[in-house]
Amino acid sequence: MFACRRPTALASVGYVGVKRVFEREYGGFLSVFGEGHDPDPSQIAAGLGSRWRTMRYGIKPYASMGGLHAAIDDVLALETHTPIDVTSIREIRVDVSDAVFHHGGFDIQRPLIPITAQMSLKYTVPVVLLDGAALIDQYEPDRINRDDVWDLIEKATVTHDPDFDGSTYKTRVRITMEDGSCREKIVDKPTGSLGNPLSDDEIVAKYRMLTEHIIDHDRRQAIQDAVLGLEQNENGPRDLMALLAPTVGSALAFPTDVVNAVEG
Repeated sequence: MFACRRPTALASVGYVGVKRVFEREYGGFLSVFGEGHDPDPSQIAAGLGSRWRTMRYGIKPYASMGGLHAAIDDVLALETHTPIDVTSIREIRVDVSDAVFHHGGFDIQRPLIPITAQMSLKYTVPVVLLDGAALIDQYEPDRINRDDVWDLIEKATVTHDPDFDGSTYKTRVRITMEDGSCREKIVDKPTGSLGNPLSDDEIVAKYRMLTEHIIDHDRRQAIQDAVLGLEQNENGPRDLMALLAPTVGSALAFPTDVVNAVEG
């Protein structure tokens, strides 16, 4: 971890990286990301300097694995239409593609650590039903292990639906109430994905929310202005780096006793 922060120090004593990082048969970039076929190495530099991918980035609106985002959208849409009385829920069923099921459909047990919760459909759908959000607060240790969310987790089932395999993130959430009535929502392209990108205003709002407690108001506004004005300011990158360099607070400031309990 610390060595990664000092690449110049490593180089000064003769440390070198992997020489065949792209083409190495085991663990190389092409063997790992070549989708199981014979990859074409020429594509690595194809369009270099002329083809830009910046506008194809997906920006995640939620603090969880991307495969869970469609389920989160499902729940938020259901709640927006008509608030759900969580005390009257009989069953929560989440149907997903094979890819999402493989990464997020596993069973969970208490106690749960934050990184596991962020990967889990069985945790995330119930906590969004309770809190109406899937942000940093929903994945803090104190929130993760409360009784109210685990009561709902006991009612949740995650299932692989082969009909969804053609669309990786397609997800159905079905809520069955105690009176037998059902509420259901299907999302194919989750918020923040390439097919459903965040607007500029939504990106700014996320930035402001995430930085609210880690930098002061003036600096937060100055960083925002610097980023939005990069194309108009000849010294923009230099000014932005100066604003980003000073120390910030911790975005994951969990209580010490909770962190020690989790790590122990």
